Amino acid sequence: MTQRSPAGWIAPPLALLLVALAPGATLALDYNFAGSVSLNYRLLVNRLSEPREQRSVMLPGFNINASVKAVVDVSPWLSATTKVCYGCHGLEAINMVAELTPHPAFNIRAGRFQPAFGDFYLRHDPTAHKTPGNPLPYDMGHMVHGREWGYGIVPVPYVDNGAEVYGTLRPTNTVSLAYAVHIVGGFKSPEQTSPNTVVQDFALRRSRFVTSTDYLVDNNRWPGIGGRLALTFARSADMSPAVPDITVGGSFMYSRYDDMDQLGYFIYGVDMYLHLWRVNLRAEVLRRQLDIDARLLDYPEGRSTGLRMMLDPVTVSKEGFYVESDFPLGNYLEGVLRIDGMRRTGPRPARANPDEAMLPPQQRTYRPPPAAALDFDDWVMRYTVGLNIIPLTGAKLKLSYEHWRFSSLPDDSYRRDQGNFHDREYMIHLALVTSF
Repeated sequence: MTQRSPAGWIAPPLALLLVALAPGATLALDYNFAGSVSLNYRLLVNRLSEPREQRSVMLPGFNINASVKAVVDVSPWLSATTKVCYGCHGLEAINMVAELTPHPAFNIRAGRFQPAFGDFYLRHDPTAHKTPGNPLPYDMGHMVHGREWGYGIVPVPYVDNGAEVYGTLRPTNTVSLAYAVHIVGGFKSPEQTSPNTVVQDFALRRSRFVTSTDYLVDNNRWPGIGGRLALTFARSADMSPAVPDITVGGSFMYSRYDDMDQLGYFIYGVDMYLHLWRVNLRAEVLRRQLDIDARLLDYPEGRSTGLRMMLDPVTVSKEGFYVESDFPLGNYLEGVLRIDGMRRTGPRPARANPDEAMLPPQQRTYRPPPAAALDFDDWVMRYTVGLNIIPLTGAKLKLSYEHWRFSSLPDDSYRRDQGNFHDREYMIHLALVTSF
């Protein structure tokens, strides 16, 4: 039986309480309707003669990202928001939330929303960030070899059910401190239907609005907790133009993610934003420590484990970063430069089950997951040069060229043949973005 977490019990009554306490709750004072559509096109130019191989390592060709958002102000300090998006992750309800905003220093939201983490989650909509795709630590489906890597460290949009308290303190006119603390269901593992189910990563589809049958409840007794702090210095009008606006932030998330409450995760990161003249510079560093089932693993020293016994969990880590700058090139053009990357260290999913070594090949049931193609210490880097064309208000054409580099393992035939890895990939990425 699936158990409901404390966040699952608290959020619906809290939302109802907020509506009940609102004066004139049945009369909407104002509403807002907005949305965006982004048509993407991706192509690996080094695999033009290999269409089947392109599809095996990424999602090439045309795909769409679209969102629609409606906000209703029930009272001067109570609002309700609904936002639905569609993209590489399928259909997702990003917001179904009631927000109580009595004071800038103290606000509450309850329902389904994006928990505060890092800087990029605020800009995940294609109309709000400058590149056609997300930075690698936040990638959801545009990554080369995304299946092997399990996509980003915190795939955005990450949406969950629960409640969050947030606000901004302003000790001076130029300094502010923003905070957010949330309690949500947390990431989920694959459903553990039998004792032989091996859990070694998040099951993102299980947490989504449409692709999961239990998205309304937690899969274990542990809620996810997390938060973010961001200190901002904003240049005042009487300061020199050479003084920049600066924001420095830190975030974390912690919970258990498997059905049996045995495997935990801890994700943390720091971010920085600098604005000087008309140039923006952003940087983030993230790290995820993930406990995984120690069965069916390969280790660097050549040892492999099977399914014969449940072992103590082991921890693998995934780190990522990006540094990005955008700047105007006249009234209708923007330039974008970005460097981003990820690294994974620790044992990997087994390429063969040693318990089946004595069976004929046709009788073996174990099928290695895509992550088995990774190394015990693996990395990927990407270098992006972009140009954005702004022909009219509300429309933008994003053009980018991406140079991908993967760690070279020339003696790894499994990685080359089963994973179809090349040391380098070259991608053209286009996106036409409109907002309304």
